[in-house]
Amino acid sequence: MTTTTVMKPDEVALRSDLQSVAFLVGEAEGRWGLADPPGIAWPHAVFWVAAAPRDGAPTKFSLRLNCEGYPALGPTGMFWDLGTAAQLALASYPKGTGDTAKVFRIDWPSENATTGDKPGGALYHPFDRRPMSDHPNWKTDYPNQQWHSRRTVVDYLEMAYGLLNGPTYTGIK
Repeated sequence: MTTTTVMKPDEVALRSDLQSVAFLVGEAEGRWGLADPPGIAWPHAVFWVAAAPRDGAPTKFSLRLNCEGYPALGPTGMFWDLGTAAQLALASYPKGTGDTAKVFRIDWPSENATTGDKPGGALYHPFDRRPMSDHPNWKTDYPNQQWHSRRTVVDYLEMAYGLLNGPTYTGIK
């Protein structure tokens, strides 16, 4: 007897986008990829994103994205430690100035036992659905940077890759 697993539409959409030319080109160029393991354990997917060389810093970071509701809802993600299968220690988060410091901030959201929020538990960017719930004004303040259903996980990964390889990324110190 065989069992058939039926995927939800949001998982089907994500898996389809992982076969897109844009995702595969980024993967072939070494910019990002699906971490293997753990890969996808729905509704979470873990990706690696390459980072520019900096003293004492890794050359790639893992991002764990909650993709429930994708693509209608943007993912929400945090840096992830593959070895412990938990959120990356805040001391090991990427650091920088300017936009890098803003997006990878570790002083937000505030810890909240009721909601499960933890500092560094989401990227502080309009692509990430978690900060959008705190900042409804971002829809008008950042109209070209907000998530919408025509965006894909590639947009999220491009944003992270751009910051980790830009001039304002300083490493983990």
